[in-house]
Formats: sequence, structure tokens, C-alpha cells
Amino acid sequence: MDPNIYRRYREANYPAPVTLCPGTGNVLVDKKSLIDLGILPNGGGEWPLGRLLDHTHSRPGLDALKALLATPLDDPDRIARRQQLLRALPDALRQVPWTSMVALAKDIEGYLDSNYVICPDGRAACVVFGLHYPKIAEYVESKLIAVSQLLEMARAVHDRIGLLGGDALFDEITTALDDMLSGPLCISLRAAVDAPMSRRLRLGLLDKRLRVGAQEPMRRLLAALCQLDAYASLAAMASGPGLTYPAFAARDASWGIEGIRHPLLVQGVVNDVELSGRERVMFLTGPNMAGKSTLLRAIGIVVHFAHVGLPVPAVRARLPIVGRLISSLSVDDSLARGESLYLAEVRRVKSVVNAVADGAVVVALLDEVFRGTNAKDAIDATALLVDGLAQAPVGLFVIASHLVEVAEGRDRHAGIGCWCMAVDGDDGGQHAFTYALRRGVSDVRLGMRLLESEGVAGMLRRLAQRG
Repeated sequence: MDPNIYRRYREANYPAPVTLCPGTGNVLVDKKSLIDLGILPNGGGEWPLGRLLDHTHSRPGLDALKALLATPLDDPDRIARRQQLLRALPDALRQVPWTSMVALAKDIEGYLDSNYVICPDGRAACVVFGLHYPKIAEYVESKLIAVSQLLEMARAVHDRIGLLGGDALFDEITTALDDMLSGPLCISLRAAVDAPMSRRLRLGLLDKRLRVGAQEPMRRLLAALCQLDAYASLAAMASGPGLTYPAFAARDASWGIEGIRHPLLVQGVVNDVELSGRERVMFLTGPNMAGKSTLLRAIGIVVHFAHVGLPVPAVRARLPIVGRLISSLSVDDSLARGESLYLAEVRRVKSVVNAVADGAVVVALLDEVFRGTNAKDAIDATALLVDGLAQAPVGLFVIASHLVEVAEGRDRHAGIGCWCMAVDGDDGGQHAFTYALRRGVSDVRLGMRLLESEGVAGMLRRLAQRG
């Protein structure tokens, strides 16, 4: 296990697209999509799913958790092993003293990074060193005792998790524990701590062995405990209510998500997303605040959680292994890049089209795409996008739009399914949001009604009359 993996993660600014799981195949997801879905925090620290996902006990553990969340798996067998592991970990780690272990790990990392003079070899030289530098000798003694305490805790953890089957990354955790706990330094440390009459001398002789010869396996062990903290956090989330482990189907199978909801809406309305075998585009209409964007995020979360090995917020879910997950839920312009809103949208759509052309199983979530241009161009561009993506041999493309004109005549197309967020109305013109997903096209228009209810329309009419 690379002890610098978490430092590199913090420094990374994943460009799009980027392989976040090197060596596992063609699963691609970009940082923007993960931020759109709330799976990773944005630059301002806002993290919608943080309270659901983050049960870590340390900052390095949190960094490791983010790296795990940004690392989808591309193989059903590997995902199944991750699922099995997450089911078993809560019981295996129930008695782990995380607070004490994290404090010791932080203390030891400072010791390994310290620039204190290393105790010399040889008993006589070590005795003289202790007489000349008593403060350093005392410091070394205290830190080596801390190392011994941490190793005893790590041994207890290893006894609990050593027999658990896991994925390759989890196996690196057990390997790092094995390497350090079975090494001669661990045995010597225990013997030195158990000999109080000559403990300082015996520990002083071990200072060089640890800080020079065994520093790398010790750092791997510290990194492994951080990684274990991340796995424990995922396992804690996975044991929560209202979640189910998904099943994986062939890449060209139909999509089926029964009882889907956004994970932050525990009591929210649930919906069924069932697409026929040939449907590729899910064209979703409905007024503002009807739940379109929430449903898009829920679908993206289900897809990504499934590929991380997590259970998903649904009653049942069946989906293929996805090659690329792309969202366009909050596209902005960029003065620094000289990029208008519409150009940014076009480039986002281009990444979808390129992925389809490469033959990947793509899940794309597009919310009010092409809103950065005039209405006529937006309708034409959206219609072209829908018609093109409907011909993709595999994948799922959820396009939420107010442009109901695009749906005209396309509801009978084999590759397109028209859906809407239902809004109930009465004879008095009152409407109530149901947040329920239905087949069909929404004919509800609430834009002017909202303008009237807020009194803005009347104010504008009075201003107009002054002229």
C-alpha cells in the first residue's frame, strides 16, 4: 500500500474524464459529476451526502473515504466481494478503540517525521547518548512505547479482520498489518516494554531500527489503519435503514430501479424507474419544484453507489456495469477559460457523445441542457440530442427539460420514453406537487401562476400602464 496515496488524493484536481480506479478497467467518472451528485464535497466544503457517508474517526481516514468514494469498481465479482465485506465489518470492528488508536497513530507519525537525533547503535553508545541528551532519550522512550501500544491494538484488529474476504485494496490492509506485526521489531518492542529496569536503554537501541530500517512498513501500517477507517465508514453507512444491495445484469439488459428515492429524503416519495429493453432516453418533463433534479440525482447516486459496492436507496435495483457516469446538473460559464454557459453545456454534451461513440455503457444525467442559448436553438439542439442518443446500443440518458415541444411525436419512438413528474390540480386552478414519476408528458404550466402569486405580475402591469 502506498503510504502517500491520501496526500496525492488531497492534491488531485481530477480533470474530466479521469480514471479514478487505476488498473480496474474502463470505469470513468469525473469530479464534477461526483460533486453534482453530492458524493464528494465542492470547493466550498459543502457536502450534501457527508452526514450519510462520513463516519470516519480521523482526517486521514476521511481523505481515504473520499478516495474510496471516487473509485468505482468495474467487475461484478469485485463488487460482490466489497458488498460481502461491508456486511461483515460492523461486527468485526465493533470493539475497536478508534479514539485511542487515532491519537497514537498521529503521535507516531509526528515521531517518524521528527528531526530528533537518532539514538546510536551499541549499548555503551546508547547509555552515553542518554546521559548527554536526556530529553531526547525520554522523548524516544515515550514514542516507542506508543508504537508498542499501537501495535497491540493493530494485532487485535488483525485478529478480527484477518479471516474476512475482501477486495484487493482491503487485502493490502491485512498485508500491511501482517508485515509489521510479524516482523522482528514488533517482538523486540514487546520485550523492551516488558523489561522496565532497562526499558529506556533497550528502547533506545530500537530507535534507529524503527526510524531508519522499519519506517516504511510502519508508515504502511499507519496508512492501512486510515484505509480501514474509510472501510468502516462505508460499512456503517451500508448498515443504515432503507438501503438494498443491487443486482447486476448484462450490459444490454433493461434498467429497473424499484422504489428509488434520494437518500437524504428518508420519508420521501419513492418511484419506479423501469425502462424497456430498447429504451435509452428517459425524457423527463414537469414544472419547477416538481422533483426532476432530485430524481436525476437519485438515479446517479444509485448507479455510483452500486459500483462502489454500497447498497442503494431503493427497494430493488437491477443495472448493468457502467463504463461512464456523466452528469450535467450545474454547468457554469468560466471567465478564466473564456467559456460561455452554452459552450460549457456543449462541451459537457460532447463528452457524453464521445463516450457513446467509444462503445461505453454510459449513464448521462442532463438537467435543462442548452439553457444557455435562445429558445429556438435550445429546442432544436435538445431534439437532436434526444434523437441521437436514442440510437445508442446501450446506456441510459436521463434528460430533464421544460421543452415539452421536444416530446411531440417522440413518445412513440422505440428508443425514447417520455416521463413526467405528476402535479395534481383542481378546478380552481390550484396545484399540488406529488413528486411521483409517471409515463407521459407534463402539460402543467406554473411559471405565470407563480409570477401572479408573488404579486410580481401585477406590479409589472402597473408599471407598463404608466407608459
